Amino acid sequence: MKHMIDRTCRYWTMRMLMPVIIIAGICVIVSCGHDNVIEAELVSVDSLIYEDADSAAVVLAKMKPRMTDASEAARNYYNLLMVKTDDKTKHTHSSDSLICAVAEYYEQQGDRHLLPEAYYYVGRVNSSCHNGEKALLYFQRALCEDSTQVSPYLKSRIYAQMGVIYLRNNLYDEAINMDNLSYYYCKQIGDTTSMRYCEENVRAIRNLASKADSVDNSDRALVLQNVNSKFKSQYLAKRNNELQEKNTETRHLILVIGVCAVAVIAFVWYLLQRRKAKLASTPDASVETTEHASAVSRQFYDADVNQLLTTHISDDKVLKPSEWKMVEARLLDSFPDFREKLFSLYNLSETEYRICILIKLGISPTNIAKLTATGKSSVSQSRLRMQQKVFNGEGTAQDWDNFIMSI
Repeated sequence: MKHMIDRTCRYWTMRMLMPVIIIAGICVIVSCGHDNVIEAELVSVDSLIYEDADSAAVVLAKMKPRMTDASEAARNYYNLLMVKTDDKTKHTHSSDSLICAVAEYYEQQGDRHLLPEAYYYVGRVNSSCHNGEKALLYFQRALCEDSTQVSPYLKSRIYAQMGVIYLRNNLYDEAINMDNLSYYYCKQIGDTTSMRYCEENVRAIRNLASKADSVDNSDRALVLQNVNSKFKSQYLAKRNNELQEKNTETRHLILVIGVCAVAVIAFVWYLLQRRKAKLASTPDASVETTEHASAVSRQFYDADVNQLLTTHISDDKVLKPSEWKMVEARLLDSFPDFREKLFSLYNLSETEYRICILIKLGISPTNIAKLTATGKSSVSQSRLRMQQKVFNGEGTAQDWDNFIMSI
């Protein structure tokens, strides 16, 4: 009765929980699907920005209400595209707080390959706000990210913007170097329009430099040089910390592997010792194995038993239960410990024990099959099975015969 009540309670509990589980599953699926749709739309807008930034701005404005329920990754990507669109449409930037928050997000989590672009737009916003030192710092950060994440296109833009900052500070040689680097990366991607712009810009800077009065710009150059030095020291310190963390992780991994290796070796050693102990606990195991290998025969002969077996074999008859008892009794008269010794090694079935008796009497496998009413193959399989069970999977059927003859 109690069992039936328990089953009934479980049934109704599952009936009540099932709708909740189904609704929760649907919500998870819908939520994941919602985020995937938004992220796919944002990728499309990202491509549209380069073709028609104004249209991209319209699409982003329409998407804004939906971003409230979007994932953190989607919201940061959206904010990056907003800054990117404003930059392409020549909107004036008033603050770098939004793009700095995006850069901080990609530093700590999210899609790492977007970090260089986030750094670039932190630099662009600060450059438009005439904060050249901070802009240079973030341009340098973008360039020092993994080279597989910084495209040649982005590098061409970064060097062009660094050239603008140097030009503002009347550092003409540095500005020309930046434009030459921008030209190099534009050439890599086949951007002929930007290449012509770089060439024209270099010629204009040279003309400007030739007409400019000789002015001591060492102070401005020193300020920007200090910015580069500050960044390099920060970057090297960061890389050093990362390498130390990796080395610590490597040491921990080596320690774990070492402990696991020792544990495996200890376990294998334990299994080997256990197997040795098991073999040692088997009565006369070492003696039996030696006798088994050398196949020392201890013959049995009884005239009545011999006559009985010969007659049955010639007539294709099996032994009756009373005849089996007589044969076993005569055998045990000569070998009193035969049965006891066999059963101490392995709990034989009646058929297996009778096969062992006939082996001890010197009967061939073919005749054993006749006397036990089994097939020859069955006799062979039984002999092999007994051999492998007693001797841990080693040896053949003939080895078992030798062993029986030796006890």
